Formats: sequence, C-alpha cells, structure tokens
Amino acid sequence: WTFQASKSSNTFALFSIPFWIVGISMIVGIINSAWEVQIIKLSQYKLTVERKRPLLPKFFETDLKDVLSIKMKALKMSPLTGMSNFRHMLKMQKSYGAAPEIPAIITGRKTEYFFDDANDAEQEWITRILSRLLKQLQR
Repeated sequence: WTFQASKSSNTFALFSIPFWIVGISMIVGIINSAWEVQIIKLSQYKLTVERKRPLLPKFFETDLKDVLSIKMKALKMSPLTGMSNFRHMLKMQKSYGAAPEIPAIITGRKTEYFFDDANDAEQEWITRILSRLLKQLQR
C-alpha cells in the first residue's frame, strides 16, 4: 500500500508511517515475549534482573540498601508505551479496566517491573520469596 501510495504522492504515503510503527512494535513484542528469559540474581549486596531476549535486551541492577520493597504493583502505562504484552491486556480485561498488578522492585529512584509474562500464582510466589529474602538480607 505504501509503495502504491508513493507513486501518486509522497505526502499521501506518509499516512502509513503510524501503521508501520505499530506493526513493527507488535512484531518486536511478539518475538521478545516468545523467546525472553528473565534471570533474577540476589546476592548479599545486589539485586539484578536481566531480560535476555532477541531484540532490546534489558539489564537492571541495584544495591540491596536502595531497595524499599518488592511487591505487586499496578502497572503504569502511558499512551506512548501502551500495553507491553498480550498478557497485560488480558489481565486488564479480567480486572475490568483497572491497571494489572505485576511484581515490582521499588527503589528510591525507580520502579522496575519483572516476571510480567508469568501467571498470577507465579507472580505472587516470586514476590513473596524475594520480599522475604530481601528482609533477611537487609537486617
């Protein structure tokens, strides 16, 4: 469509740019959610979350003394970021439009969400385990 539209007018072809952006974002999201592996490392001094995925890998690390809490927290979405994956959309439908809650590491500077592709029981389990371990290590 874009190629055909560009034959008549380049300005008319520019209309397709938002559709290309949305399409590419969807493809990146599908590829990442299909092959993503999250590695959570908790040591005596640091907490690390590594998202190994084919496109746009992420790495988060913080000192344990900076972690305020690890808990289920409402996912903040903006019009620019939208839904980060299909599972979030399903959770939102189940909660009748309320923001879905997923595990989060809350520090003084940042909230880092993790384990977002897991089901509800797994998310609650990892949150309880990490929160308990964090309290033990911060003593």
